[in-house]
Amino acid sequence: MKLLGLFSAFCLSLLLFAACNPTKRLTENEFLLNSNAIDTEDPQLADELIPLIRQKPNRKIMAGTLRFHLFMYNLSAKKAEGREKGFYHWINTTIGEPPVVFDSTYIKKSVEQLGFYVNNKGFFGAQIQSVIQQKRKRQIDVIYTVHTGLPYRFRDIQYQSTDGKISSIINSEKAQSLLLKGKNYDVANIQKERERLTNLMRNNGYYGFSKEYISFKVDTNIGSRQVDVVVNISRINENGDSSQIADNHQVYSVGDIMVQTDYNPRNFDNYVANDTIKYNAIQFFNATDKAFVRPQILSSAIYFKKGDLYRFKNFEDTHKRLSAFGVFRFINIKFEERVDSSGKYLIDPYIQLMPASRHSFTIEAEGTQNNDKYLGIAGNIAYRNNNLFRGAELLEVKLKGALDAQKIVDSLVNPGDPFFNTVEISPEVSLSFQKLLLPFKTTKLLNPYTSLVTAYNFQRRPDYMRVITNISFSYNFKSSPNQRFIVTPLEFNAVKVNLSQAFQQKLIDYNDLNLQNSYRPHITSAGKVSWIYNNQGADKMKDFFFLRFNIEVAGISLYLINSTDNQANNDKRNYLLFDLPYSRYVKPDIDARYYQVIDDHNSLVFRLSGGVGLPYGNTGNQVLPFEKSFFAGGSNGIRAWTARSLGPGSYKNTTGFEQMGDVKIESNIEYRGDIFKYIQGAVFVDAGNVWTRFPDSQRPGAEFKLDRFVSQIAVGAGMGIRLNLSFFIVRLDAAVPIKDPSKAPGNRWSANNKTVYNFGIGYPF
Repeated sequence: MKLLGLFSAFCLSLLLFAACNPTKRLTENEFLLNSNAIDTEDPQLADELIPLIRQKPNRKIMAGTLRFHLFMYNLSAKKAEGREKGFYHWINTTIGEPPVVFDSTYIKKSVEQLGFYVNNKGFFGAQIQSVIQQKRKRQIDVIYTVHTGLPYRFRDIQYQSTDGKISSIINSEKAQSLLLKGKNYDVANIQKERERLTNLMRNNGYYGFSKEYISFKVDTNIGSRQVDVVVNISRINENGDSSQIADNHQVYSVGDIMVQTDYNPRNFDNYVANDTIKYNAIQFFNATDKAFVRPQILSSAIYFKKGDLYRFKNFEDTHKRLSAFGVFRFINIKFEERVDSSGKYLIDPYIQLMPASRHSFTIEAEGTQNNDKYLGIAGNIAYRNNNLFRGAELLEVKLKGALDAQKIVDSLVNPGDPFFNTVEISPEVSLSFQKLLLPFKTTKLLNPYTSLVTAYNFQRRPDYMRVITNISFSYNFKSSPNQRFIVTPLEFNAVKVNLSQAFQQKLIDYNDLNLQNSYRPHITSAGKVSWIYNNQGADKMKDFFFLRFNIEVAGISLYLINSTDNQANNDKRNYLLFDLPYSRYVKPDIDARYYQVIDDHNSLVFRLSGGVGLPYGNTGNQVLPFEKSFFAGGSNGIRAWTARSLGPGSYKNTTGFEQMGDVKIESNIEYRGDIFKYIQGAVFVDAGNVWTRFPDSQRPGAEFKLDRFVSQIAVGAGMGIRLNLSFFIVRLDAAVPIKDPSKAPGNRWSANNKTVYNFGIGYPF
């Protein structure tokens, strides 16, 4: 059956499942809890209150529309009765979910919980009522009506402490307070302010300072729905013994720093250090002759400095940096307090590092089926050495191989041959250093490293052979917890192409200069800067945003170095190096994504990406290099078309040539929902295309024009299933074209029987 029919049947089946009687397993006096709802003036508050309701209805998939798990329970319940194993028992207990029987006792608890929450939000005296409705046969809807009224607001905030040093520190950072005059009273912000003050003190030498020392006195009796708050930082110790008041809140400085590089809890009691070295005032020791990672490298990741004030932030940064090395299985930082002979309070950091396995191997596989029903398979073997030169260097050696079947342009060869006729082999070696390899010192940026990559890509098919050699190095660092920069000063590509006589003649007969240039040998020397923003936090239930912007510039350095040869070839307007043309272009592109978390089991992902290539200087080569061109389709793009088979524009490809463009616009919407345990389902819609910047007489409709590009947007839809093991995701997606811009304008939305399957590793975006 065609995929479109299968997709329609699947959706219809789900609708029928939803229409089935979900209450058939209930007894006569039982009712199914169908839904909970919050009726209040503030929609955002309603979203916050829904999770607080004590009794939840059965889980739903498809963006909260279908009770799939309840259906599976009802389907298998009868045949699973009395069985402790078997298929139906597995379905009933693993995938199935028993019906949630309405229990009125939960309503009172929910009302109390909702009242407590809105009270903490400053809505003192809010009125909460519950209404039970039976709109369906033996199904109950519960509506909680929350009348909040006007909130109480902060009028005055005062900070008090009998310790002058503490008062000075707090007053110097008062502008950062989370309690602001005129803002709504909110207990959550009060707790956050307590955490802010605690961290402030810990970052100013007050080791051991805890939030229990901070108390809040709230006065709500001043009228006009206003609140006064007094924040008091006490000097009484935790057990309340005021006789020890003089010993509280001492300022600590960093004393001796010690690092054990081969910590193992199994032989901790019998540990003997045979090698000890002091570097940058840090004591390193281990039981073997050499430390697992050289002290020079480790010291760059330690943010403590002897004699400095103790700062909790240095503890956090040290732990994060050491973890980013990826060479330790366990990292622990302990502190020992002491007082030196002068009466100075000191804290000695003791860092324990347990080495991880140095070597690892991974194997990946993927498969595709293109529009011509040809199959493709690929495999990837990777070896990693996490500590090559004892400097936490990461060496990665990859070997990728692929076999594919493509329609052959050469008409002398049978174009319908279904066997593999395309071979691709791609070895790659990369080496990363845990620092920026620069001739000058840099500040301790967040997780900096330098990456060197060399790769070789060999492609052979009956029409041509292409070899791409790549060398690049880049600097990678974080400027803040949410922002990362990747600066690539040099990326060098050398492309060699050998065409079959029939294919070469086909290009000549086709008489498309842009297409001919795509299959010519050339050199590319480019630099690139990438800025990445990602505000995903530790709370996996919060929505987050991802943005990546790249700008790549090629040809400037070669033009300056090779100016004499450039002038000699200026009549051709085709700049050469070693008798090979080199590319000159500017290429900005952007990728923006928004991840919306619906609940624990469902999410939506929105993606918008695009870019433009601007070749310059070589009028004989006014196109991007083949390997730098934009293309549409593929397992991570518009999945209803195979890679490089869509576009450009409304052009209908009848030649068999791979299609690229200078302009790209793409958008995706994907719903992801848990089915059971490690299995996820997905439904998606992809849209977009590529275009050329200039008219192409051989590819009508390929040029990007503002008045028609919207009508040339291709649309595909499909569904997928994923095995999500957290560290490893296997994906199978199937998609069909919904709108095909290569068809006549009045016929582009017609259904298409072509199906594309994509099997891969990881999410598409």
